[in-house]
Amino acid sequence: MKSTPARIFGIVATRAPIAVLFRRGPSKLTQLLLWNLETDEITPGQWIQGKVFVRRCDLSPDGKLLVTAISNYSAQKNKLASEEYGLETWSTSFWTAVSRPPYFTALALWFLGASYNGGGIWVDNHTLGFNNQPYADHEAKPLGSGYRRVDLNLDVSEDRAIWNQLLKSRGWTAERSSIFRRDDPASGIRFKLFRGGHIRYRESSVRKRWLWYESETWELLDSEGNIVRAFEDQPEGHVWIDVDHRERVLLAVSGRIYVWEGFPSGEPSLIADLNSNSFAECPPPEWALHWP
Repeated sequence: MKSTPARIFGIVATRAPIAVLFRRGPSKLTQLLLWNLETDEITPGQWIQGKVFVRRCDLSPDGKLLVTAISNYSAQKNKLASEEYGLETWSTSFWTAVSRPPYFTALALWFLGASYNGGGIWVDNHTLGFNNQPYADHEAKPLGSGYRRVDLNLDVSEDRAIWNQLLKSRGWTAERSSIFRRDDPASGIRFKLFRGGHIRYRESSVRKRWLWYESETWELLDSEGNIVRAFEDQPEGHVWIDVDHRERVLLAVSGRIYVWEGFPSGEPSLIADLNSNSFAECPPPEWALHWP
């Protein structure tokens, strides 16, 4: 029986040589890892049981804090959380948290109940733009001294409203580029330009019988718009591409991490294969329990 590769999603800090990686698989387990983009050392971190809404997560510009949106509908876990924080059981199944990567352990915590909105965007290293919703969230753990929360006032949605804002803050644009053909439908396509070329990313919904699935197409193009490498019709999470502070192309393909230096010349180099990672208890160290 063919095994399903791990699904990888990454976030690159905008002002530090750091990235976080979310490794999902099996479907209800996600591991957080820290990637040092100077040394390419990847440090495995904590696992969490539940669904991490990676498109509502953000890394602070200095890479020291992570905001996540997570759900877990386990009756036992919800009961324990409701007893600890004095809430109704249904309200503890979805939450937003701030933690120190590569750990999920919450320094700040808000329960939102329904899985709409949630997560946030770091405005700067000490200001969290909170993805609010028209329902009152319960603040179980406040932000630390010197940090503040501002509401983003986005429309009620699942991923879409905040995902568009996050892409923009990370340097992606939906504007048409002059290097592509006039008949190329730029609407719904996003570009990211870097020294060696461009990344082009397209999302689409594919129907299989009576169900809809999200499909992604990723392309790496040189500075003249020629496709150098394409990953077409990939299930969501099987491919992720970005660039780091050195203009290197970072790739996650089917559970493996690559770096492509000098793009479009040469080939990507394998940094790590995360497919064999398996769940293990990983309590946070003392430093991860305190604000930086």
